[in-house]
Amino acid sequence: AFAKRIKQVPLVFKKEFPGYVSNAIFGAMNEMAVKIALVEKIASVEDVDRAVMLHLGMPCGPFGLNDYVGLDTIWHVLQSHAKISGNPDEQRFADEFKRDYIDKGWLGVKSGRGFYTYPDPAFLRPDFLGDPE
Repeated sequence: AFAKRIKQVPLVFKKEFPGYVSNAIFGAMNEMAVKIALVEKIASVEDVDRAVMLHLGMPCGPFGLNDYVGLDTIWHVLQSHAKISGNPDEQRFADEFKRDYIDKGWLGVKSGRGFYTYPDPAFLRPDFLGDPE
């Protein structure tokens, strides 16, 4: 009843699950997107978002969604995961993320800049899904 009142879909779990299912799925997708674009620099942020939007039919990709969530929130998640894992590479990435985005005041939609610039982010433009060349 509570889930329906707050316009959520109630799910019946077969066993205990921490957090929300959608957050877990987003987290896995986001982790891979970050690895591809920011860690290994295999593709650009825009190309990762473009691929997700085209192939999954989503209105924005993981980096656009991160901007809506807030890069400060994303940084707190990165920090938390780094502390829990004890992995120095994860801590180093969290520190770099803070330096490259948070310390510059780039918090996403709420600050007008994150992975994209607002109020007119590139991923909302009609030509974004066209040929990147």
